[in-house]
Amino acid sequence: MRVETLLKQMEVKRDPRDGRYRLMEINARHWMWHSLAAACGVNLSLAAYRDAIGQPFIAPRQKDGRKWSVAIKDFSDGVREVRRHELRVMPWLGSYRGLRVDGVLSLSDPLPGLKSVGRIVRRRLPGGAAAQPPSDAVAEDEK
Repeated sequence: MRVETLLKQMEVKRDPRDGRYRLMEINARHWMWHSLAAACGVNLSLAAYRDAIGQPFIAPRQKDGRKWSVAIKDFSDGVREVRRHELRVMPWLGSYRGLRVDGVLSLSDPLPGLKSVGRIVRRRLPGGAAAQPPSDAVAEDEK
C-alpha cells in the first residue's frame, strides 16, 4: 500500500536551529475533520480503501451547507474575542444557526469530548497548562 493513497495527517515542527520544518509523524487514521465529510455524505474511509486496493470509487454528490466546528474551542475563543471587541455578539451567535457537525463532541462517542473538557479545565487551574510556555507544534485537539 502506498502512503500517498492513505488518508493521513502529517505533523511537522519548525527546528529552531535552522528554521526548517521537520516531520514529526504521519497519522494514517481519521481525525476530527472527517466528521464533516461524513455529514456531507462522503465516505472517506471507503474512498481510501478502494484507492488502496486499486478499485475505482465514484463519490456521491456531497450535501452542501454543513457547518463544522469544535464547539468547546469556538465558545472560549468567541467569548475572548467579544471581550476584546474583536467580534460582535449577535453575528457570532448567528453563526451557530443551521446544521453543525462538531469535531470532538458526540453523544455516540463521548470520551474525546470529555477529555477535551478535562484539558480545558486543567488549563484554567492554577499551575495548569496555561502557565507553561506554548509549543511550536499544534496539539491534536487544537487543529
